[in-house]
Amino acid sequence: MSTHDCCWAALSNIIVLEKIFKNLNARELNGCSRVCKLWRDEAVKAKCSRRQMRWHSFFCEHNTADEEWWSSVNSYFLDCPIEPRAVMMFCTEFLWSCVMQPPKLKKKKRRKSVDLMDFYRFSLPKNCSVHITVTDGIIATDESMKTQEYEDRERVMSLVMFGDYAGVELVPFSCKHAECQVMQNHWAGSSSAVPAPLQKLKKKEVKMINLYCPVSGIDQEIGYSFFRMFDRPLIAGGYVNEKFVKDASGKFNSSSCDITMSGVAICGEDVQVASVLIRDEVETEPEVDAVIKQLTQYDFPLDSSLGLMYACVGRGTHVYNGAENVESKIFRKYFPNTPLLGFFGNGEIGCSYSPVDPLHMPWKRKSVVLSESGDGGGAEGEEDVEEDSVLSNAQLKRQMEEMRRKDIEYRLKHPPKLLHAYTTVMCLVSLPKPR
Repeated sequence: MSTHDCCWAALSNIIVLEKIFKNLNARELNGCSRVCKLWRDEAVKAKCSRRQMRWHSFFCEHNTADEEWWSSVNSYFLDCPIEPRAVMMFCTEFLWSCVMQPPKLKKKKRRKSVDLMDFYRFSLPKNCSVHITVTDGIIATDESMKTQEYEDRERVMSLVMFGDYAGVELVPFSCKHAECQVMQNHWAGSSSAVPAPLQKLKKKEVKMINLYCPVSGIDQEIGYSFFRMFDRPLIAGGYVNEKFVKDASGKFNSSSCDITMSGVAICGEDVQVASVLIRDEVETEPEVDAVIKQLTQYDFPLDSSLGLMYACVGRGTHVYNGAENVESKIFRKYFPNTPLLGFFGNGEIGCSYSPVDPLHMPWKRKSVVLSESGDGGGAEGEEDVEEDSVLSNAQLKRQMEEMRRKDIEYRLKHPPKLLHAYTTVMCLVSLPKPR
């Protein structure tokens, strides 16, 4: 057998291909998929078997050249094992102004003409949506699961990438002032119209709205309108310095222009979300522990989970007598394998959000014990029923439906307060397992 035949026989062996393909990045697998049908099928299988969420952080030392930093970021993207469909980035103001912003824009005093195209240098697929949030400080988790809170004067960026995740969709949106006014009218009841940028969310299972607004902020009623429009999703976010969005079509938007509000909706029928609010009076580690521990009661699947932390710039070391990473450290205690990202903003949006639906509660029905003999009380053939009476399936369903109706009615009439100061909104997002 010739050398050529030996190579062909080896590279046509599925076991050999599996071992080779598991060490290739997504770009290399795409190239291999063009060789033949067998390689294409094995390349697809290799990509689908990988975890479709990746995260990392990039710290830029003060003596690091800008080009060197960009090179390290793009090398990470090019060597990525998945094909990102959506990327959420959190960037400090110091990094953005010193490294990411091009020189011609650094000299301008006004930023109304800032265009993401002027500094967009990420080696990502064209159909990948990108969400860049710029704030004074951020929360970052690297690939080794080290989480760090960067509060001030640090040049760092954190990101989370989502691949081709079946049943999960990240949808970006941006609203101008007039569209925000439509939302205020919606809550006031004077109009049922939905702004054009949000129409694409109407037919989706919206589970969480990540809301990012300029420092001027938004009215409470706008958050309430989201609550009513999309069947009470979790709403969380904060006031940020800058927000840049590139959607899947390649269109760019920036909060530096006339955008009043932008955000990212996390959609999917099997997505589960919850959040807790660490209030301004919480100032000790035991108190923080008690609040964050509440997220464990929902027993979410954590194989593909994400933590989002939106904190006030006045918290962090300012509250805990110089102690660093207090809140993120306690989150890591309860969720050791869940990446945590987020930012320190100039105001927080969110609430303590419980995902409990009466139709999906783990009801424990009382059992009926049939006595086989007179021992233990009761005559033979009698049913020994516990104190709570047993309901039939039909009765239980009717009661649960009624509880759900009252719960929805109450929540829509009494939405939680969403705008805060000197607080932290800690969110837990559980994504379904890859199929």
